[in-house]
Parts: sequence; structure tokens; C-alpha cells
Amino acid sequence: METKMRLQAYRIVTLGCKLNQFESTMMGELLDQAGLHACRADEKADLVVVNSCTVTLKTDRESKQAVRRAKRDSPDSVIVVTGCLAQRYPDEFAVMSEVDYILGNEEKVRLATLIMELKQQKQPKRIQVSDISLSTKIANTVLRRFSSYTRAFIKVQDGCNCSCTYCAVRFARGPSRSLPLDRVLTQFRVFIEHGYREVVLTGINLGIYGRDLLPQCSLADLVLELTRISPTTRIRLSSVEPHEWDESLFRIIETCPGLCGHFHIPLQSGSDSVLGRMDRKYSRRDFEALVNRLARMRPDACLGADVIAGFPGEDETEFRTTLELIESLPLAYLHVFGYSVRKGTPASTFSKPCDRELISARVAELRAVGARKRQMFYENQKGRIKEVLVLGKRDHRTGLLVGLTDNYLKVLFEGDESLFNTITRVTLEEIKDRGFMGQII
Repeated sequence: METKMRLQAYRIVTLGCKLNQFESTMMGELLDQAGLHACRADEKADLVVVNSCTVTLKTDRESKQAVRRAKRDSPDSVIVVTGCLAQRYPDEFAVMSEVDYILGNEEKVRLATLIMELKQQKQPKRIQVSDISLSTKIANTVLRRFSSYTRAFIKVQDGCNCSCTYCAVRFARGPSRSLPLDRVLTQFRVFIEHGYREVVLTGINLGIYGRDLLPQCSLADLVLELTRISPTTRIRLSSVEPHEWDESLFRIIETCPGLCGHFHIPLQSGSDSVLGRMDRKYSRRDFEALVNRLARMRPDACLGADVIAGFPGEDETEFRTTLELIESLPLAYLHVFGYSVRKGTPASTFSKPCDRELISARVAELRAVGARKRQMFYENQKGRIKEVLVLGKRDHRTGLLVGLTDNYLKVLFEGDESLFNTITRVTLEEIKDRGFMGQII
């Protein structure tokens, strides 16, 4: 392949989780520093970076489709693929004619070096993927901006030490490791200086943040430190596993008013027998007690859960047990996944796999329950006065301002752009789509 000399405009395509979103922003900043600029709407990309995901077979397909689409849209572009699918199965991209370079997750931070080599017409290796199981630290660079002006993410933890039998994430992300507290605080201060009003803490196993550091600290310790630096900045947690909640986390819910009332807790199954086959570290009763306690502590909180339908051997009784648990709990929404075989995981060898049609039917039933739960939560919130963070852009369909409540409700309302990036009190008046029409107080 002849190396392309013109490398000016780049586009980054992101699939998957909040960690990938953070890392895509990091790569964008590195490319900016290397003298490139983000592609304008009317501009062809010279470089396209596809940040892939491998959580399900569907995301595998979507990652490859993104590569093909990028090459169709910008035929002369250099295509770099990175992310979890590239980390785990680089050869699947190596056989694609559209792909020029493949980088592992650890190599994302070296993207600017690769670009400089391309500019100098040096030919780097086609595949640069290190053994992530040996990783002991988080590759990190301090970001000056994030994709949204009003909300920013900080990756404070990466990797996973769990042994869930269905999950391949630990193969793509490596062992658990935490960003040292002082580096998190440095990044937080930079975001505050640049005007961000909400910061989302994210990780693969966020709840065990700090246990690998010396001296040890905890997620609760981190939230307290951030609150001391800026009491008025909203702090939002991404997903926290049920068995990772401890008394220190419950205390910060009571003592840190800036902590957003939005908690996502993976359930996966409401059947103890299925949870056992999944090697999850909690029981149905544990999950039930956790959700009910959070609802008592924060009656306004938006509580969400992940659930997997059709795990190998899941019979009708086990599925109904899951449905019954979900119906009984004050959950506001569900993220529903049909079981997807991941090569190399223990569950891929389990007997009694569920029929795909049965899995699809169970996914549809769970999503219907999730939709009802969401509607009930919205009805409960209707008419309330909420403080919303006004995002830095208008809704593209209506031209209205867009706000986000601390309990993760989207609100559209009239107003001028002087309200961008402010906290504004709004009445939630009418449920519309997946959000509300509101009125400024």
C-alpha cells in the first residue's frame, strides 16, 4: 500500500461503551496536536479511525460495517481500526481490503506517533496490538475538551477481574487497573477550568476503583474529593455492579448533593440458577434489596438495569422469574440483550443453547416491560420542577433548547442561547418521545 501523503482531515467513528467514547475524544485531541482537524460536514476524510466494540455479535458486525461505510464515503482515506474487536481479533480486520492499520486498545494513545510516521512516509507495522493481559497501568493523556461542551467523561478505571462466563470484555480490556487519584483530580480541574458543568466517571468495573492503588482508595473517596474541589459540578456514575456497592457508596448518596440521582446496575438475570451459571457474584435477593434501598434513599432516582435473555439453559421458569423480579422493582428502564456467543468464554461450551427465535421473543417481552417501566417513571416525574443542565446545542428537529436533569431525563424547552451551559429550573410538562417538553420557571 502506498502511504497517503495528505493527512489533514480526520473522522472518528465510535461504537460501544462510554470508555470508547472517552478514548475517541482522547484520540481526537492527539490528532489535533499532530496538526490534523476534525472533518467538516462538507469535507472528505483523509483519515478515518473506527473505534470498535465486541460486546455482542451485533456490535462485531456493526464495527465491520462501519469500516466498509467509511471507505465508501471517503475512498482515498487511510482507515485505522482500533478498540475491543481489533484488540481481540486483529486478523478479522487484517483480511479486509479497506483496512490499512490495526491498533490495540493500549495503542490508542500512540495514534499521533503513527500519524507522524505516515506523514514522513515511514511504513509502520500493519498490526500493532500488545498483550493487554500484561497491562498494569492506564494509558492516559489530559484532555482539554470533550465532545460535548457541557458534559465530560473521565475514564478512571479500565479492565475487569470478574469471571462472568458469557463475557469477553476482560480479554479485550485486560485486568482491572485504576487511574491514580491525583491524575483524576488533575483532569477534573482541567474540565472545570474549561467550563464543564457535569462530569461522568466511567470504567469497566467502576465500583472497584482504587483497590489496586497504593495507598488504596475507593470510588466513594474519589467522589468526595471531586465534590470538595467543585461542590456545584454534577458528578454522574456510569454502571456499578451489584456486588460492588458498599456502605461508603451509600453514604456519598446521602452526603454529596452533586451526585446525580441516576444509577445503572447490571442485573443480567433474576434467576439464582442462571446467575450461578453466569458466575455472577450476587443473588436475586441481593439485587432486590439494593434497588429498593436506592429507591428509598433517592425517591426521584432513575434506576436502570442490564438484562440478558436466552442464556444457555434458561428455561421458561427461569425467564418468568426474571420478568417477575423486574416487574416488582422500581426500575426506570432496561437495556436488554439477547445472549450472544463469545468465542473463548465458558458459556460458549454450555449445553442446551436457546433457540434464536426463542431468544428474540424473550428480548421483545423484556423490552416491552422496560417500555412500561419507562412510561411509569415518566408519569411519576410529570409536573415536577427540576434543575436541568442546558446542553450546548439545540434539538435538531425542533430548534428548542435541550436540558438534562440529574436523574437523566431529557427536556426540550423555549429559550435563548445565553442559557447554554447553565443550570436552569424547568417544569416537566408533557411527555414526548423519550423525554419531556418543559417550561422555564
